[in-house]
Amino acid sequence: MSATPNVLAVIDDNGDALLADLRAIIASGRERASTTVNAEIVATYWTMGERVAHEEQHGAERAGSCTQGGG
Repeated sequence: MSATPNVLAVIDDNGDALLADLRAIIASGRERASTTVNAEIVATYWTMGERVAHEEQHGAERAGSCTQGGG
């Protein structure tokens, strides 16, 4: 036998409830992690877009008017 306790050994008559609770805890943690990662990805791309726009506008607050027609 290994020194690591068997996880199933802690499951008693309420084993189904315990497993359901553990699954819910894991799912909740995964959802929070995913939400946080997605928010950071959006913030990163937003900042990149701001930086590119600033560079293309040569430091101006707003882009100049379009000179190529079409609207």
